[in-house]
Amino acid sequence: MQESNIPQKAQTAPTDWLLKKNCSLSPYQLLAIFGSLACLSLAVAGYWAYRGAWVVVPFAVVECLALAVAFLVYARHANDFERVSLARDEVLVERTHGPRRSKTALPRHRVRAELDDDEGLVLLRAGSQQLAVGRFVDHEARQRFLKEFRGALAPVSLA
Repeated sequence: MQESNIPQKAQTAPTDWLLKKNCSLSPYQLLAIFGSLACLSLAVAGYWAYRGAWVVVPFAVVECLALAVAFLVYARHANDFERVSLARDEVLVERTHGPRRSKTALPRHRVRAELDDDEGLVLLRAGSQQLAVGRFVDHEARQRFLKEFRGALAPVSLA
C-alpha cells in the first residue's frame, strides 16, 4: 500500500462522552450465577434435611436472601452513567444513578472544566453552577475526558 502525501482531514474532537462503569457481567448473567448458587445451596440443605439435619435449612435460606440482596444492589447500579454532550450553545450533562435520572444544561460560553483536588472528579463550572462528573470511571479516564473536553470546548478560530 502506498503512502499518500495528501494531508489527512483534521481530527475533530468528540462532542459526546459517556462515562460509565466497566461492568463485566450484565444483570442477567449475574442473576444466572446467583440463581445457580442459590439452587446449589438449597440442594445441599435439602440433602442434609433429608438426612435429619434440619438446622441447615434456615442457614441456607439466609444465604439465599443475602445473595438476593447483593444481586438487587448490583443490578440497581449496573447501568449508572454520566453523559456529557456539547451542543452549539450549551453543555448538557445527563446522569443516571440507580432509579434517579437528571439532566442539567450549562451555557457553553461560561463553562470551565477543572480537576477537583479533593475527590479527583472533573468539575464543570458555569458561574455559580458547579457539576462534578466522572464518578463512574477511573482517574486515567477522567484525565482523558478532561483533556478531550477542554479541547472540544475551546473556541475554534475561523482563519
